[in-house]
Amino acid sequence: PYAQRLYERRRSRGMTEPEALQTARLPRIFADLMVAAGDADGSVGGALTTTADTVRAALWTLGLAPGFSLVSSFFLMVSPQKNIGADGACLFADCAVVPQPSPAQLAEIALATAENARALLEVEPRVAMLSFSTKGNAGHPTAAAVREATKTLCARAPHLIADGELQLDAAVVPEIAAQSSGVGGERACQCFHLPRAQLRQHRLQTRRAFRRLHRRRSHPAGPLATRERPLARRERRGHRERGRITAIQAASLKAQEAIRM
Repeated sequence: PYAQRLYERRRSRGMTEPEALQTARLPRIFADLMVAAGDADGSVGGALTTTADTVRAALWTLGLAPGFSLVSSFFLMVSPQKNIGADGACLFADCAVVPQPSPAQLAEIALATAENARALLEVEPRVAMLSFSTKGNAGHPTAAAVREATKTLCARAPHLIADGELQLDAAVVPEIAAQSSGVGGERACQCFHLPRAQLRQHRLQTRRAFRRLHRRRSHPAGPLATRERPLARRERRGHRERGRITAIQAASLKAQEAIRM
């Protein structure tokens, strides 16, 4: 039945029945086919496979959630500094899947990450759309793209607390928090959006804003893929036991949310 399900989904792309039978035997494909068939509530993978292979398996078997057009990812970062994010927990996106998102894609990634923050952290997310400048200080196209993405996000989800463009320290450090920002300062920024451009500036801001976080070690889990349907989570290859357990916990929480809905 699993091979037939895969064949029905992929035959329009040229997959034959013998190919579907062979492909369905791959562990990553088989696991997601179990989810698609309702025989499992979630899947966790990626320790032995690449991000591309893990995401491809979910797309072939599960597809995208209604209302979304792309898959993105986030890192769940947990710090001993409880004044950051939700008791020290923050989501950073997109860290692994969409290398150069358009403004519309930035908005969709932020919305998906906010939904995951709400489900995993059980808080009302506050989204900081990060850039290398704050509130129009730079006229660079990448900063303008983040501003446009923020407007799109607010129009698409007017209930969501979001602001941008913001430098990382303006989003999380109270002494530097942007004036009038709805997400700036202690305990406020619970879901982050990181465009891939200007990474050097982001690294500098991260060192300044999270100096103690780096010194005292944070515990990352991810990248965790989001917006597949019903659920697929990825753990990083070579991850320690803590990361694997966190990925399993994330999958379980999202499965519980899907059951409640």
